[in-house]
Amino acid sequence: MKILILGVGGNVSIGIVRAIRQSALDAYIIGACVSKNAPGFAFCDAIAQSPYADSDQFLPWLENMIEKNNIEVVLSGVEEINAVLARNKNHNGECKYLVPELENQNIFKNKLHTVEWLAKHSIDHPKTLDLQKGLNFQQIVNLLKSPFIVKPKEGKGSQGISVIDTEREYEKINCKEDYVAQELIGDADSEYTCGVYKSKFGYTEILIMRRQLSKGSTNMAQVVSDHNIFSYVKRVADCLDTTSPFNVQLRLCKFSKRPVCFEINMRLSGTTPMRHKFGFKDCQVWIKESILNKNYQSDFTVQPGTLVRYESEAFLPPETPML
Repeated sequence: MKILILGVGGNVSIGIVRAIRQSALDAYIIGACVSKNAPGFAFCDAIAQSPYADSDQFLPWLENMIEKNNIEVVLSGVEEINAVLARNKNHNGECKYLVPELENQNIFKNKLHTVEWLAKHSIDHPKTLDLQKGLNFQQIVNLLKSPFIVKPKEGKGSQGISVIDTEREYEKINCKEDYVAQELIGDADSEYTCGVYKSKFGYTEILIMRRQLSKGSTNMAQVVSDHNIFSYVKRVADCLDTTSPFNVQLRLCKFSKRPVCFEINMRLSGTTPMRHKFGFKDCQVWIKESILNKNYQSDFTVQPGTLVRYESEAFLPPETPML
């Protein structure tokens, strides 16, 4: 099976490549990136330099890559690429673009729209204020208490997120109309990332991992069993019309001890290879069920454990074919 992974300079796409490498799939992986020295190239059978997804050259380049190399599956962990793929997935012939639905991408890339979706489905969510409405510090404190969080409506990882305790800190934020203010739920020790695979064959698999973050990415993940979190995430999954993997980020409220979602990522996760090692093989199953059109729920064989992430180097062999 020939698989093209786009954006292998980013940690999510690198994670997809590594999960496929660990899988039972007989895969020939072509990695592509705008950079000539993407670290994900180290794990690929062949490599290519691609245009940016917003370039007029991107789709012609992609179609040519698919045709010349007989590619069967295209995947990416880059949100900008996934949006382009979702808008053009009916133009790919026999090749399958495995990509979340565009409507879901548009909802959940925006923190305000995410909270509105949760509220619409009566799912617990953090109190959230749109700073486009010109609220001052005291008004926010009256509604959310102090400290509170300010975060971009659209952002990745922990970029642009601030915990605000004083008016001076709040006034330092520029372009407030692009931000939301949100109540501070729990603490770093009560944060969980939950992988969800909702199959087209009617079953749902959920993995709950307590996590610790470093620079916006998970550097420790521990599989846990928690009925309340499972029921909460299952309700999110039941309300969400999708057949692609996604993940739910949540914390436990320090008062009620109930889970509260603050983010939903409609894509495979940077923790995809971690999940695979635990036996939660969502990437593998998504590919197999999409291509072979059979139920592979039996591939999910989750075992408890803890994984930690560490820095490493990626050697780029000079003999790797450049397409």
